[in-house]
Amino acid sequence: MNVTLEGHVPEEGLEAYAMGMLSGEECVLIEEHLLICPTCQRDLEAVDDYIQVARAAIAALAPQPPARIGPQTAWVLRAAAGIFITAAWILAVPAALPA
Repeated sequence: MNVTLEGHVPEEGLEAYAMGMLSGEECVLIEEHLLICPTCQRDLEAVDDYIQVARAAIAALAPQPPARIGPQTAWVLRAAAGIFITAAWILAVPAALPA
């Protein structure tokens, strides 16, 4: 784990820690430092808040699954499909008959 000149964990290290991207050894070193450093504790809290906001924004922008249709809508769609198929058949039969 790298520390700044002031003896704190750099923001990149706290971000990697918060996102679970560090090895076990690196996590232990950061956790030991966090036990004694209120400055890094506050910085980690700010990083955690930022990550939560970013994840919420990503989730809000993600495509949503289509809404389920109710039984009444399904019935209307089946009826419309039946009418369409019947009309297509009626229009196709005369064209198939010999002249």
